[in-house]
Amino acid sequence: MLFSRTAVFQIDKMSGVKALQEAFEAWKAEVEDAALLRQGLANKAREIETLNVTLKLKREQTAKLRHQVNEQVTLIKDLQEKLKDQESELEQLKLSPLKSPTQFLIPPPRGLQSMVEELKQKGAIRSLRVEEAMLAVNRAQFCVDGIANPYEDNPKPIGAGYYTATPNVIARALDVLQDYLKPESKVMYIGEGSGYILTLMAAMMGQPAPNSVVGIERSSSLSQITEQSIRKAGYGHLLDEGAICVTWGDEPDMSEPDQLYDVIYIGANDVALPDRYLDRLKNGGRMVSRVWASGQPPQWQTLDKDQNGQITRESIM
Repeated sequence: MLFSRTAVFQIDKMSGVKALQEAFEAWKAEVEDAALLRQGLANKAREIETLNVTLKLKREQTAKLRHQVNEQVTLIKDLQEKLKDQESELEQLKLSPLKSPTQFLIPPPRGLQSMVEELKQKGAIRSLRVEEAMLAVNRAQFCVDGIANPYEDNPKPIGAGYYTATPNVIARALDVLQDYLKPESKVMYIGEGSGYILTLMAAMMGQPAPNSVVGIERSSSLSQITEQSIRKAGYGHLLDEGAICVTWGDEPDMSEPDQLYDVIYIGANDVALPDRYLDRLKNGGRMVSRVWASGQPPQWQTLDKDQNGQITRESIM
């Protein structure tokens, strides 16, 4: 069949239009796909933005929590330091001289202050613990009532024909015992009668436990003088609480027979040798005693028992 030129032209025209239409439809589909892709990208962008905001909030919350944790750590450290300081203060309080209830607002008498100052100048008092104890415990209350110059550095009557030791001797003995006088220590004192040294040692222990300070006198009259003097000085609560126990008898067995002591102080004038008391001294403990020798003046000694039970003697006055 033969077609005219016009017919051929029209056929070509129709083919071109169809091709254009197909191309347009393809482009339209691509445009729609691109729009969907852009929409998807926009959605992803919004999701990323939301995640960034959330991440920023989480970071801020983490930073805030970290700051709070640091504050808590600092607070805990401060509390630990305060606790350490309080424990140190408590330890110092335990080792500080115990005052009678009536002495917290009353300064020491002027004569007592002068006595302590004189002992410091003589070198008898060499530590703050001994000084504070001797200022806290008033020597005048352990002498007979009305005696003149109770603070002189010489023996003073306590009643029943007995005398208290000199402050110089007492201070030097306390100086060599101070490391052994702790709140948990066990102390035995064998008799000077007035209770002065007994109370000084209890005061240096700070807060002695019940039955920790035992005084043994040679007679019931001396034990009564001891208790009366302790109460007169304002330390009767130590007797009532059982921290200080006063008994009498000729042997250390008058105290608890199985009790060993960190400190034994022998102040009685008629004790020839302290050896019979050594079995009551703990390993690691210290005894202070006056030792008498024929024709010789009495000598004050420390007798230290080491952890193996060996004894070392040293003169101190």
